[in-house]
Amino acid sequence: MTRDAFENALDAGQLQTLIIYREGEKWYTCRRNGKTKTWKRDGSRWEIPIKFRWRDTLRVESKHFYNGEVDKWFRVVQDEPAMFKITEMLRTDDESAPC
Repeated sequence: MTRDAFENALDAGQLQTLIIYREGEKWYTCRRNGKTKTWKRDGSRWEIPIKFRWRDTLRVESKHFYNGEVDKWFRVVQDEPAMFKITEMLRTDDESAPC
């Protein structure tokens, strides 16, 4: 996965991260937690802040992309974001409700 594809999926609400617990593993939807940080002296270095669940945060750094770790811990879901689904369900329910 490239940095552009990663950021586009993150902004579209289609990125999930894998968290491993004692009981097993679970995928959580991620969202951006600020803008991408870049360095003037080293143009190849950057950092993307991410938020998932209620309070959990992490930072994806350029070294994670170069090591191939991003493909293990993140996946892109090609489905619509959950918020869009809820909005569409509410919209269809309102139309079918008697006036």
